[in-house]
Amino acid sequence: MKNCWKKIAALFCAAAMMFSFTACALEDPEQTSSEESSGSESSKEEVSQISDEDAEDSLKGLVLYLDAKGYLSENSVEMSASMIGAESGLKYSVSLNGTDNITIELYEFDLENLNDEAQAIIESVKKDGTFTVAGMQASGAMMSNSGKYMMIYTDTVDNEENTARAEKVKEDFAGFKN
Repeated sequence: MKNCWKKIAALFCAAAMMFSFTACALEDPEQTSSEESSGSESSKEEVSQISDEDAEDSLKGLVLYLDAKGYLSENSVEMSASMIGAESGLKYSVSLNGTDNITIELYEFDLENLNDEAQAIIESVKKDGTFTVAGMQASGAMMSNSGKYMMIYTDTVDNEENTARAEKVKEDFAGFKN
């Protein structure tokens, strides 16, 4: 009798596996990927319509604005912004003439409630584009014209196209909500 139940259980498991494999095979990968890409294209079209005036004055608004211009990648990493006295921060890795050769870090400061560390960092960035935190010097930093946002832009590829793009990104960043 035990053997009979074991055979029934094995048969049931085999049937369940066959059903799950069949369900996976029924999904059309081309249809799914085209649906996904058309969905992302329509959201990209919506994003590209965002102007400086339309974006809210926040890190989220800045990200939407820069993304609409095609400067950011889809994936971001949340940064420990409190180390520099900022409210929030995000880091993006972007590829242009290389693989993830551009790093863009964006930070938002609460100008009404800056601590001493934040004030020192902002002053240093305005002075020479660098600051020191935890004994390490960060370069390639700049403040937006409003003084509320900081960007650290680094690119490991040095050519005419990358340099021109860096200048355009910096110009658009600096003018955000000015």
